[in-house]
Amino acid sequence: MIANNQRPEITVILPTYKPGEYISKCIETLALQTLSKELYEVIIVLNGCAEPYLTQINNALGGYPEMNASVVQTDYGNVSNARNIGLERARGRYVTFVDDDDWMSLNYLENLLDNAVSDGITQANLCATDERTGEERPYYVAEAYKRLSNAKTLNVLNARSFLSAVWCKLIPREVIGSVKFDTACIRSQDAVFMFALSKRIKVIKLAPSDTFYFVRMRSGSASRKRRSPAWRLHMVWVLCVRYTRIWLSDVGRYNFILYLTRILATIREHLLR
Repeated sequence: MIANNQRPEITVILPTYKPGEYISKCIETLALQTLSKELYEVIIVLNGCAEPYLTQINNALGGYPEMNASVVQTDYGNVSNARNIGLERARGRYVTFVDDDDWMSLNYLENLLDNAVSDGITQANLCATDERTGEERPYYVAEAYKRLSNAKTLNVLNARSFLSAVWCKLIPREVIGSVKFDTACIRSQDAVFMFALSKRIKVIKLAPSDTFYFVRMRSGSASRKRRSPAWRLHMVWVLCVRYTRIWLSDVGRYNFILYLTRILATIREHLLR
């Protein structure tokens, strides 16, 4: 890992918790990006248990000494906290989030930076693949990208599918400002974070269609665990309160219709499925 005193253009924040071997592919595709190494940094935040995962990550990074990467370890196993640690350490003008079991096309960072906007987000294309079969699977972000490719204008309403996840996009630090991830939200924390940013998102730009973020569809991931009705009802209450507090904090600038769609999406996701 090289020392780099030049301020990078992009900070890649990669939170990880007890990673499997799949994190090696994620690190590899970050190291092999076509973007010049001095233009981006990678911050890996290991949350929860340190070993043997810390050694595993450092071994993976050891094969790419030219990459400007750092590893932070915290005993607090919370993805939102891990992302907040990454934001606190980020030096880039732009931020992109990556999950440890996903990977990217090698032109990913270069294309995002070439199409960066200062007052919004740049959205990449997406491909979801089944971990066992390797087959492509339907995914709402990929469907939204295809649907909106020929749209004359994009805004937080017609492109609201892009505001449900923090990965697969480039976000300026000026848009993030002082917003942090809510560590009390154990589900839909991405959507809450993006809704908090939405009042400053004036432009949504699509990166070229060959700019891919690849999602690994894992059957054992935390987001696919079955939950009790009581837990799901509690989560709806927690999320609706969070959205409402954000909206009320600046009613004049947050889009009310977007706020309603977040409430309805929360109910549909946790109670009607």
